[in-house]
Amino acid sequence: MNPRLLRERVARVMARALVALLLALTVMGGFQADTTVVDPTGRVIMVEVVQDPESSDQGLVYTEQTPQGQTQTTEPINYTIDPVIDDSPALALNPSGGIVVVWSRHDGNDSELMLARRENGVWSAPRALTSNATADTQARVLVGAQDIAHIVWWGNGEGGPFYLRSFDVLTGQPVGPRQEPLNAPRTAPRPVRSGNGSSYNQAGGMDEPGIPSAAGNLATALPCPENPAAAPAHGVVMACGEPAAFQLSACQLTVGVRDPLTMSWRQTVANLSMAPLDTTPVVALVQSLADFSCHQP
Repeated sequence: MNPRLLRERVARVMARALVALLLALTVMGGFQADTTVVDPTGRVIMVEVVQDPESSDQGLVYTEQTPQGQTQTTEPINYTIDPVIDDSPALALNPSGGIVVVWSRHDGNDSELMLARRENGVWSAPRALTSNATADTQARVLVGAQDIAHIVWWGNGEGGPFYLRSFDVLTGQPVGPRQEPLNAPRTAPRPVRSGNGSSYNQAGGMDEPGIPSAAGNLATALPCPENPAAAPAHGVVMACGEPAAFQLSACQLTVGVRDPLTMSWRQTVANLSMAPLDTTPVVALVQSLADFSCHQP
């Protein structure tokens, strides 16, 4: 399409999307992801899925608000306002500056993970992080040092495998293999040296074709009737310089941490049916468990 016509079309759709935000906002997907962050200055940053009530177009809209709640910026994320379904966005601040957004984009009969970044008021073109025949959904992202995004997601929707992988936010290229952090090792740790000098435990942590996932690695989002505050959640934190993953489902919190010496994965499981989560946020509890685990011999 002619670039000028494309810009005009985006501008028209943006105007309709803003109306949708004010009059008929529809948040797509399952339970809420990390769609709001607050930067060090107190600025509130949000990404939401909007449906245009006048057409079949929908997509992602980015909003910035001052600490006083005044909206400064509202704009669509490049190339997402169209009939193709984009959903389940998650965002994170980049320590190097800017914002990183990860979401699912329907690709025929399945979904692929996409990534875009915003720096100095300019959006990058979205980059595909996955390319397969399964439904990659419900991503959560944490951006660490050197522009590396650590992402956990459901590899085939709820009931499918639970994955973790790191990506370069500038190129969209993976950094290291895909991991299954909630899997207990299938055999004794077997460190293998990769081409970039890092070690990974192929026996327990890395996804190996032909080997089914362990039950503990399945992606689930079940409520906790005994403790409604223990709502389903999953995400990623840093522990001992490595990304660690967690999932809370059916009152059970599972935290997967990679041993800094053997690079094998080990899990800590906690029952939160009686946990006072009104005073101890889930992420704080996860961080405490991950830090304790990674320092154990």
